[in-house]
Formats: sequence, C-alpha cells, structure tokens
Amino acid sequence: MQLLFAATIFLSSFLLFLAAFTMIPTRKPRVRDVVPGAAMTAFAYSLGQIALGVYLANSSKVALVGGAGSTIAILLWVYYSSMIALYGAELTRVLVLSREKA
Repeated sequence: MQLLFAATIFLSSFLLFLAAFTMIPTRKPRVRDVVPGAAMTAFAYSLGQIALGVYLANSSKVALVGGAGSTIAILLWVYYSSMIALYGAELTRVLVLSREKA
C-alpha cells in the first residue's frame, strides 16, 4: 500500500512539474527536453513529502510544543518545496540550453 502511495505521489508531481516546466517559460521547450528535469524534481519532492509525513507521525518534539511544532514543520516543508521547484526549473533550463547548443 505504501508503494502505491509513493508511486501516486511521484506520478502526480511528475505530471504537475512536467506541465509547469513546459507551459510557464516564454520560450516553449520540447517535452522530451523537460522530462529529465521534471522527473528529478518529482523524485525529490516525493521523497521530501514522505520524509515529512514520517517525521510528523513519529516525532515527539512536534507533540511537545503542540501547534507551534506543526506550524514550523509545515513552514519548513513550504521552503523545501519551493527550493525543489526552483532547482528543478534550473536543471531543466540547463538541460534545454545544452541540447540546443549541441
């Protein structure tokens, strides 16, 4: 069941990042150039999401400070998610530019 959950997270985030990295830029890249960057970004995002779930489920520190601990964990997740999306976009940009020069 957990494997199915992880695969669903990966697939949905992959499709989301693939659409974002394809549609958002002014110069539209080819989909096959965007796939590696979207896959790496989706993998990191899925890994972080699962790690946060495990941390929140098993951490006594979150329970110790109550709502403040959960708020801090969610703020860290938002920061992590934004950094993953930005690094993924940069990776995709570098891959597209390197393929255009070759």
